[in-house]
Amino acid sequence: MTSPRQVLTKLGLSAHKGRGQHFLADPNLAGKIVKLAGVGPDRTVLEIGPGLGALTGPLLESGARVLAVEIDLGLAKYLNEELAPRFPGRLTVITEDILKVSLEEAARPAGGRLTIVGNLPYLISTPILLKLIQSRRVVDGAVLMFQRELADRLLAGPGGKTYGRLSVLLGYWARTTRLLDLSPQAFHPRPKVGSTVLALAFKDSPQPELKSPQVFERVVAAGFGRRRKTLRNALLTVFPADRVDAALAEAGINPGRRAETLSAVEFVHLANAIAVDRPEGSSP
Repeated sequence: MTSPRQVLTKLGLSAHKGRGQHFLADPNLAGKIVKLAGVGPDRTVLEIGPGLGALTGPLLESGARVLAVEIDLGLAKYLNEELAPRFPGRLTVITEDILKVSLEEAARPAGGRLTIVGNLPYLISTPILLKLIQSRRVVDGAVLMFQRELADRLLAGPGGKTYGRLSVLLGYWARTTRLLDLSPQAFHPRPKVGSTVLALAFKDSPQPELKSPQVFERVVAAGFGRRRKTLRNALLTVFPADRVDAALAEAGINPGRRAETLSAVEFVHLANAIAVDRPEGSSP
């Protein structure tokens, strides 16, 4: 594997700071990550931000079909010219913003299921995760690289400052596992912080069952949107007082608690109480 610095120099390109580009430079780690993803000839992988193809090559070598979503025109051209001819018919480069790509449409030719792999830019990691949650029915699983600080937040439990909105949402919808910690030396250019590879496996039937995923997301967002407020006061920024008070009582939650003390299950009970007798998709 030629170093990313050499390839970029040859192409007349450089890492785009605004897009948070840090290219994986260790081929052994790339192979290990692909192995942990468990992909093979029967899988279609959607890779987010393939860059110079550090993961794309090993993914293709595993026999998988790869949909590589790369917004950078220069990098997309490189993938099409260097990798696509070596794996005829198995690499499709999609030159688009991942947040604008319909995962449901991308999954149709693959029988409705995708495995997601990628080194996520820090600035859009949160919207990408929310997109995966919304499209979870077509996602077999995901193996993703995050800045370590964000990975720690995703894995956090109630009671700490790192516990937040994404901790709750992922805690409910998916099983999240830490696979690898990577040092800054594994990338070019070197980031200021370490990275972590996480595996996400979306649950078939999360429990307790939600009456309204939309209300659940609004309750969680409201709670953590005003972390210093009591839960009741935070919820009052979104929901009517009578409904908040009735829901807190029904869920058995002290209104003086703060969002960071509630488990994902408690948030579900609270959201179900707020959403009671309201059809899916309606405003609470």
